[in-house]
Amino acid sequence: MRNENVARILPLLVGDAKDRLESLVAAVDTFGPFGEIFRIVYLLAVRIFIADDLAESPELLNRTLALFKQVEAASLPSRIIFPWLPTVAYLKRKAAGMRLYIIFDKIV
Repeated sequence: MRNENVARILPLLVGDAKDRLESLVAAVDTFGPFGEIFRIVYLLAVRIFIADDLAESPELLNRTLALFKQVEAASLPSRIIFPWLPTVAYLKRKAAGMRLYIIFDKIV
């Protein structure tokens, strides 16, 4: 990233991380740290690489994270061995990918 882009986005990143970490401290008894920290990292990555519109909407952020997890869960080693075999996991991965495409298409 260029210096001016980093300078522009850095206050947003710090604010996002601060807000999320403060909410974690407030709910210290009810959260799982790994899942919540993963969500913070995902939010920061979305803010840097994808779109501010997506990072500003908690609903879209949660929806895209769930779709990315579906794509990851449907990536099986059997697909490497049998690339021509249309498995259920492959169809789920394609469906999640199409939903992600629709979300990103609307944003663009």
